[in-house]
Amino acid sequence: MKAHFLQPFAHDFVSPFVREVRRRWPEATFGFGALPALNYRKRVRLYFVDWPRLLWFALKAGRRAFAGGARPDVVVASSHLEVIGLALARVIYRQPVPIVLIGFIFTPRASALEDTMRRAYFQAVLGRARAVVCFSSHEAQRYRSVFHLKKTEFISVPYGQHVWDPGPPKVSGTSYVLSAGRSGRDYALLGTVFATLPYELHIICDAEDALRGLRLLPNVSVLHQCYAKEYLEQIAGAELVVIPLKDNDISAGQMVLLQAMALGKAVVITRTPTTEEYGKHLETLYFVERGSMEDLAQAIMHLKRDARLRASIARKAREHFQERYSMGAFVQHLLDAIDGVLSRDMTN
Repeated sequence: MKAHFLQPFAHDFVSPFVREVRRRWPEATFGFGALPALNYRKRVRLYFVDWPRLLWFALKAGRRAFAGGARPDVVVASSHLEVIGLALARVIYRQPVPIVLIGFIFTPRASALEDTMRRAYFQAVLGRARAVVCFSSHEAQRYRSVFHLKKTEFISVPYGQHVWDPGPPKVSGTSYVLSAGRSGRDYALLGTVFATLPYELHIICDAEDALRGLRLLPNVSVLHQCYAKEYLEQIAGAELVVIPLKDNDISAGQMVLLQAMALGKAVVITRTPTTEEYGKHLETLYFVERGSMEDLAQAIMHLKRDARLRASIARKAREHFQERYSMGAFVQHLLDAIDGVLSRDMTN
């Protein structure tokens, strides 16, 4: 398969993703951009520097992919701006190469006008893609009904990633429960729960909006600048991980869930249509009902007091991650999905 993958934030080196893709598709090529990560907290820079730079990268990547003689069978992007750049290059060089977008998430807005404008924008952009890959079947089904795109296929694959082992956890004076992430978190609920519990809680989050409503108590610590190895060390050193979610329809929590699973941690997570595909209650994780303070408190106390159950869930969670959500598994699921789309095109 002559697939071309855009990697705007990566350097030209053999990453776990690149290695796994090339293992199955040796002819695959990659466009590396080495761009700085997008900073969503600095909106002016995001809109006027980062996004134009990403769009220009995608346009140049499209030129390199389409202008030569070895045209790829498919190009794979990871953002809406990359789709725009590739679609423009496709028109300029008259190369009808299908575009696949990975990891699309659509979040509704409270303002009716803003929501309508965003829907119209994404409908126009997604219409340029042959397929859009989501990380839950619930989302794929919802986007089919939201956007009504006859020529764009919405498909789902299980999210996966490579989790670096940070080594033995640092010795801590007291045990703690960990929570992390920005998107769709209900930290206000979690803080209310820990006001009634005699346990220490560490929250890793650098977004003030996500922390709004959280009560800062003596047993609650917020780590605003905790990244990379330090972040993984926090997970590795935790007794268990808790992921409280507010949103019912968007993908949220999977990244932290899988990182905790990979590092052998029992996880308490809100049951939503997008998380229930990622594990089984009391086997590989512990589900709680959304918005229920009582359910969340009982789950934390249950796992804190039952070391055997906590260890069993942690062990099975790690095995589950390796089988289904490791980088190798993710790439196989992704390439199977792309293969399926292209095969259907050939038979139509």
